[in-house]
Amino acid sequence: MVHNLVGNSIYWLSTLPEGKERAILIETRRTPEGKVEIDVSDRGPGVREESQNSMPPVTKHVTAADVLRDPQDGWWVVLTPACDLYGDLPSGGNRAAKAEYVRIAKAVPLSEAPLIARWIEAGSPGNESRERNAALEMFRDNNARYRILPKYLDIPDLLVDFEIVQSVPLAEVRSWT
Repeated sequence: MVHNLVGNSIYWLSTLPEGKERAILIETRRTPEGKVEIDVSDRGPGVREESQNSMPPVTKHVTAADVLRDPQDGWWVVLTPACDLYGDLPSGGNRAAKAEYVRIAKAVPLSEAPLIARWIEAGSPGNESRERNAALEMFRDNNARYRILPKYLDIPDLLVDFEIVQSVPLAEVRSWT
């Protein structure tokens, strides 16, 4: 993972004009829970100013980790690696995609997630209720099925379910917002 992040940083920094400062910052820290976090950043000196904001998107194409809405207003997160989708070339234009299909995971607004909805329907009972414990299980670090995406601009708090995954033609996904 770190190798891929550093590789991406090197690529984008290589698109800068000669004489511009180029820098990659790699920070490591240990969380209170004893886990190691690693950040690879090429923001600041080195990244063109127009590429530093995520809204509007930096790219004009579907890429890894994009949050999309399908025509029925369903939320999805792109799982296909960015290298298998195409990318914007520094000189303009696009590279051809290696993938014909995009792998996506279903996401639902957190308030509509089935386990949260059951807990709310049960009157949001307190300590040690079966509904509460089931809802809390989604938030545990060792839960590989669910991940929470916090609200960002017009995207609500989402619960991503990695057991509801499908492959959709890239051409179709490109038409989604």
